[in-house]
Order: sequence, then C-alpha cells, then structure tokens
Amino acid sequence: MIFQKITKPLFASVLLFVTSLAVAQTGKESQQEIYASLEKVADWQIENMWIKGHSRNVYHPTNWTNGALFAGMMKWANLSNDTTYISFLKK
Repeated sequence: MIFQKITKPLFASVLLFVTSLAVAQTGKESQQEIYASLEKVADWQIENMWIKGHSRNVYHPTNWTNGALFAGMMKWANLSNDTTYISFLKK
C-alpha cells in the first residue's frame, strides 16, 4: 500500500525531472515541446488520481501531496488555457 502511495507522485516527479534534463542538455526544445511534456504529466496525474476499481482517492484530501498537485495543476491550467484542468480542480 505504501509503495502505491509513493510510486505515483514519484513517477510524475521523475518524468518532470527527465524532461528538465533533456531541455537543459540540448537547449533546442521549443515551448510547444515543453508544453506537450507538461500536458502528458498533468493528464497522467488526473487519470491516476483514483485507485482503479475502488472509487476513492489515493490520498486523504488534506494530504500535503494533494496540495502540491493542486498548486502545480493551477499553474499548468493558467499556462495551457485548457478548461479541462480548471474543471478537474473544481471537483
């Protein structure tokens, strides 16, 4: 159970870190490519917010990890101008 709780946020963090490294190493990625990577991470987070088959949050609503997710998701929602992410935050 604890492994599941750690794995999901860790995966997203690693994905962001690897994306950052790729940008830092080549310096050739366009804003569109960076936004595409960020969109993949945000979509993954939304899809994996629930444990499949249980209809419940992986984390308690007041857990610090949700605060970090919501802060980052709000930033992304403002950058992307996609109402999908604002709708997710309002649920």
